[in-house]
Amino acid sequence: MDKLGLYDPVVVFVVVVVVAAAAAAGGGGGGDGGESI
Repeated sequence: MDKLGLYDPVVVFVVVVVVAAAAAAGGGGGGDGGESI
C-alpha cells in the first residue's frame, strides 16, 4: 500500500512533465506526446 501511495504522485509528476515538455516543444503537437505515452 505504501509503495502504491508513493508511486502514484511520481507517475502524475512524470506525466505532467512530459505534457509540459511536449507543449513547450510543439505547442500544437500534443498528439505526438500522447502517442509516445
